[in-house]
Amino acid sequence: NMRKTLSFEQEFTRVVDGRPQVLRFMRQALDTKEVQWNDITASNLATIATYIASVVSPNSAVTYCAIIKAFLARYKDEGIIPCKNPERYLKAKKFPQENVALTQDEVERIVTYYDNLLTRQGHQAEKDVLTLFLLEVFCGARSCDIEKMTLDNIRDGKLSYVSQKTHVLATMPVHRMLPTLLSRKPTREYFNAVKVRTIKRVAESCGIDTPTTICYHGAMQTRPKYEYLGTHTARRTFASILAAKGVPIAEIAKYMSHTSSSMTERYIKVDTSQVSDAALAFFKS
Repeated sequence: NMRKTLSFEQEFTRVVDGRPQVLRFMRQALDTKEVQWNDITASNLATIATYIASVVSPNSAVTYCAIIKAFLARYKDEGIIPCKNPERYLKAKKFPQENVALTQDEVERIVTYYDNLLTRQGHQAEKDVLTLFLLEVFCGARSCDIEKMTLDNIRDGKLSYVSQKTHVLATMPVHRMLPTLLSRKPTREYFNAVKVRTIKRVAESCGIDTPTTICYHGAMQTRPKYEYLGTHTARRTFASILAAKGVPIAEIAKYMSHTSSSMTERYIKVDTSQVSDAALAFFKS
């Protein structure tokens, strides 16, 4: 059996592509240089779940535990995992959580920072991360689709690509910055943690620090806005800016290769700190 000839980490890497941090957390939790099949015991899985919950947000812990559970479910009946019910021990609690999006003014501040950065020597990682981030901001594509995207996806002033996740064709007008960003797209891959740290650091430098109150990690918290930013902020920003300009949600859904408008609605973040005239009219009536 091919699976039995591969080590745990070889098989995990083969099956779970693009999630090296999960293996890293498992090693750290078990204080080992390499996770083995015989390490997958009930007590070790409980230790892994507890450790992951201590180093990432609750909702990220849920995601990582789900990844491990889905992987182990493939091998439950092969006799190579000591624990018979991994899902019983890989538990993490999910909390309600809100997210934020950037305004057009905040995006313009980051673009100005990016343009100035390109005139300086070095800082390659920062340039690469911002290139990828702005690509998502200006076309709303997922990172996996950005990885495959080239200038060949642009024809007659339109960007077209088929989503790897939903297999839906997305077609939209080309943002003026998109060709330049695509030509600068890095070939090097970066860990998500590196991207998040870079995005937050740049946003702080750009003064995106308005005190913002949202439900975060299961509680209402007020922090400088940049602290809430991450890689997914880019797609939320794309959807939110278009919605603020009055673009119909059904149209935004097509641009984002969503299969339903309800999925798109979750990406649109309304700034409730600014009350519209229409809302005031309602509340005063």
